[in-house]
Amino acid sequence: MLNTPPNHPLEDVDIVGLAIKRINEGQNHVGVLYKSDVDGLMMCHLAWHFDLRFDPPNDTYRWIDLDPLDEMNKKALAAFFQTLKEEGADVPYGFKVSGECFDEDGRFVPLPPGEGLTCATFVVAALRSQGHELITETTWPARAAEDAAWQAHILAHLQLSPGVTQAHLDAIAADVGATRIKPEEVVAAGLRDDWPSSYADIEQMAQAILAELAA
Repeated sequence: MLNTPPNHPLEDVDIVGLAIKRINEGQNHVGVLYKSDVDGLMMCHLAWHFDLRFDPPNDTYRWIDLDPLDEMNKKALAAFFQTLKEEGADVPYGFKVSGECFDEDGRFVPLPPGEGLTCATFVVAALRSQGHELITETTWPARAAEDAAWQAHILAHLQLSPGVTQAHLDAIAADVGATRIKPEEVVAAGLRDDWPSSYADIEQMAQAILAELAA
């Protein structure tokens, strides 16, 4: 299901794709692979609060192509991420947003305190800004206890992180319990031929990805 280096090198990605790796039992991390004429193969990913990174990916990641996109759309998406790298973007970490995250020119829109993205929702928002609706977020279930436990853990780390304002911490605390979209769910949606995906469309595939990452 997932392409795994070294048998399937990251460099084989067809212009754009998604990369995912297991951090620990309760956490995976996802980002966007793209090929640039300037920098070669890069990975754009939201690592933390105001920490949007553009790195050459390494073989700890497994990856997929975004097959529903044709070559023209793939090149346009790669160009979008390269422009984002060159112009920079201060992307806050948070559990929800109330509106669009990018303007019509593809620039990140500053968000009010408390609002922000995760590594997974950054991918969803970035693709949406370029006209590619990966998932139907309203179909995601409210896993209140599970999601709140993960979010409380993240909040505790944010409280220890330099550069996170008290206003952001106070506001994000009110969002603990918000519906969470997980990295493996985003990758499962990317594997499907038909976008956008509902939660029912990807639920079993996301579980299979979890098992594959843990193997």
